Amino acid sequence: MLSNIELKKIIKNMTIEEKIGQINQPHFGWQIWFKENNEIYLTNEFKDFIKKFGGVGSIYGVLRTDPWTKKNFENSFINENEQRIVINKIKEYVIQNTRLKIPPLFSEEVTHGILTLFSNVLPTNISIGSSFDKEKFKIVLKYLRKELISKGINLALFSGLDIPKDKRWGRTEECFGEDPFLAAIFNNLLVKTIQKDNNVSVCLKHFVAYGSSEEGKNGLNSIIGNNELKEIHIKPALGAIKAGVDFMMVAYNEIDGIPCIVNKELLTNLLRKKLKYKGALMADGFAIDAMTGYICKNDYESASMALNAGVDISLWDKSFINLEQAINKNLIKMSQLDESVHRILSIKNKLGLFDKNKNYNVFEFDKFKENYKKNIIELAASASVVLKNENSLLPIKNPDKIKKVLLISRNDYDIYDQLGDYTSFQNKTESILDGVLKFFKNQNICIEQSNFNVKNDFIKKYDLVIVISGDSSKRNFDAEFLENGALKTSKIKTMTSGEGVDEIDLNLRIEEKYFFENVKHDKIITILTLAKPRIITDVVNKSKSILNIGYPGNYGNELIFKLLEGSLEPSGRLNHTFPIRENLNSLTYNNKNVKDYKYFNNDSEILFEFGYGLGYGEPTKIKILSLDLNKAYISIKNNTNINKVETLLIFGKKEFCLPTPRKSELVDFKKIRLKPFEEKKITVKFNNVFEKYNDLNSSIWIFNGINKIKVK
Repeated sequence: MLSNIELKKIIKNMTIEEKIGQINQPHFGWQIWFKENNEIYLTNEFKDFIKKFGGVGSIYGVLRTDPWTKKNFENSFINENEQRIVINKIKEYVIQNTRLKIPPLFSEEVTHGILTLFSNVLPTNISIGSSFDKEKFKIVLKYLRKELISKGINLALFSGLDIPKDKRWGRTEECFGEDPFLAAIFNNLLVKTIQKDNNVSVCLKHFVAYGSSEEGKNGLNSIIGNNELKEIHIKPALGAIKAGVDFMMVAYNEIDGIPCIVNKELLTNLLRKKLKYKGALMADGFAIDAMTGYICKNDYESASMALNAGVDISLWDKSFINLEQAINKNLIKMSQLDESVHRILSIKNKLGLFDKNKNYNVFEFDKFKENYKKNIIELAASASVVLKNENSLLPIKNPDKIKKVLLISRNDYDIYDQLGDYTSFQNKTESILDGVLKFFKNQNICIEQSNFNVKNDFIKKYDLVIVISGDSSKRNFDAEFLENGALKTSKIKTMTSGEGVDEIDLNLRIEEKYFFENVKHDKIITILTLAKPRIITDVVNKSKSILNIGYPGNYGNELIFKLLEGSLEPSGRLNHTFPIRENLNSLTYNNKNVKDYKYFNNDSEILFEFGYGLGYGEPTKIKILSLDLNKAYISIKNNTNINKVETLLIFGKKEFCLPTPRKSELVDFKKIRLKPFEEKKITVKFNNVFEKYNDLNSSIWIFNGINKIKVK
C-alpha cells in the first residue's frame, strides 16, 4: 500500500489527460468487449480512450446482463469463469498499455444482488427493511462480499440513501422503508460488511432527498426545508458515513430549484465540511451532461459546475472528459482536479490496486452457494409479514381436510415477477406460483389454476382459494429505455414498479382490484408481492389470511413452500404506513400531525400502521423488569410449543422542543429467536446516535407488531 506522499507524487507527475482519465467512468462496460470464435476481444473505441487518457477511473457494467444491455445467456457469458476472464483481460490491458499502470475500478449494480448472470437475487430493500433483522442481513452480506470478490468486482453500487415521500414513486422498492433510522442502521451494516478487508468499495445512492420528488415523479424537484432535510433525508447517509463508505452517488433531483449535481452548499459545505464525509462523490448516469442546454451553455461549463460543487467522478458523461477546456478558461483550478484524482487514487490504493501481487479472485464461490441460498431464504422469511390470519389458517396444519384448491394469479406470472427491478436473467424458472403448486401436490391435494377473470359460481366449488397478487418490476426485451437505463415505454404493460415506473395511484392492477371487490368465498389466502404500500382494503375484507412476501429473491418458490408448511415463520413488520383509500400517497408514521388532523370528508386514513405484523401463533409475552433514564431491561417469553421469531420495535416521542417534535420516531429494533417455551432477558435502549430520549419530557414504548407496551 502506498503512502499519501507517494500518491501525491504520482498525481504531481501525471499529465492533465491522465488526471482526467482517472475521474471518468465513460463506458457502457458490456460494450467494450466481444467474443469471436470463443475468444475475448476489446473494442478499438475502448483502446483509443485508454491510449488518449493513459487509463480510466472506473468501468461500469462489464458484467451487466438485462433487457437494457440486451445481454443474456445466448450472447454473453457461458459461465462464471468467463466473467473473471473478461474482467482480468480488461485490467491487464490497461496495466500493460499505460505509462502509470493504474488498474481501473470495476463497478456493478448490486441493488439486490449482482446484476449479472449466475448470481443470486436477494430480497429487495423494501423487503430487507421489513425484516428488521440485522443478524440475518449481515450473514447474507458476507456471502455477497465473497461473490463480488470471486467475480473481480471491486466497486458495488447499492441503493439505500433514499426515503420515499410519495409512495407512488417507482423506486420505493429500492428503499429500506419510510423511517430514516432504519435506513441508517442497514446502511451502516452494509458498508461495514461489504468493505471489510478492503477488497470491495461500496457506492451508496442517492444523495440526497431523491425520494422526496414532487408527486412521486422520478428526479423532479424536492421542496423541503432544512430541518426536514436533516431529520429525514440526511440520516440514512450518516449511517454510511459513520461506517466509512468509500463512494456516494449524487441524486438526479433538485432541492428547492438547485440540482444536487451542481449544489456546492449541499455537497461540499454540508456533506464534506459539516458531516465530515471523506469518500468520493460519483455522478449518476448522464447527470452532468443533462445540465448542458438546461442551466449551462456547453459541456465544459457543466463539467466545471459539477466539479466545483464537489463531484469527483462521472458516470457516462461526455462533458467530464472536456475538463481541460474548463481549466484553460479558468473555470476550475488544477488543484481542484488534483483533489478529485487524489480521492479516486486513495480508494484504489486502499483496495490494493497498486499492489502487483494481490490476488483479486480470492474465493472459489461454489462451496459457499448452498449456505448462501439457505440464508437468503431465511432472510426472505424474516421479511415476510402476516397481515391477517383468522382462525390461524396459516400455516396449513391439516392439509388432509382440504380436497380441492384453486390457485389464482396473472396468466403471465413467472419468476421475474418476484425479483424486482435491476435484475439479471435467471437460469432457474420456478416461481412463487410453482412453490404453491408443489406444496399441495406433495399432499396429494387437487389444485387447479385460474386467472382474475374467474367467476364466483366457479370459485365456490373449491375448499380453499389461494390468490397471488401484487407488483411486478419485470422488464422485457421489447421495452424502450432512456439513455440511463430507466424504462421509457413498453408494449407489454407488465411493470407496476421500478425506475421510471411512477404510477398515478396506489391501487392494485385493474383486474386484481375488480376481483377483490367482487369475489365471494369464505376461505381465501392471499399472497401479496408488494413493492410499495398499496391500497388493499378490499383484500383485507375478502381474505381470511394475508401474507405479504414482497420481492423475496430467486428462491421465492422454496420460501412460500416453507411458509405454507410452517417450517419457517414470517416474522416481518411493515416498514411503511398503508393507506386505507386513494389519494393518501404520502402517509408516514413519523409525521408532525401530532393533533391527528384529518380531511373533513374522511374519518380514517390508515389501514395498517408502521411496524404492524402478526407472525404465526400466539404473540410473545413481554414484561418490564427494570428501568432507568437510558434503557429498560425486559423479559420476552415464547408460550408456544413451536420456534418463535419476535420482532420488537422501540419508539420514542419528544415533547416541548424545537424543531417541533414528530408523532414518534424509531429508536431501536431487535429480532429475537426463541425456542418453544423459552424466555430471554434483553436490554432496549432509549438513545441512538441521532436522538436522545432520556429526559423527562420523552415517552418510550415497545411495539411487537400487535400490542404497544408503554415503558415510560
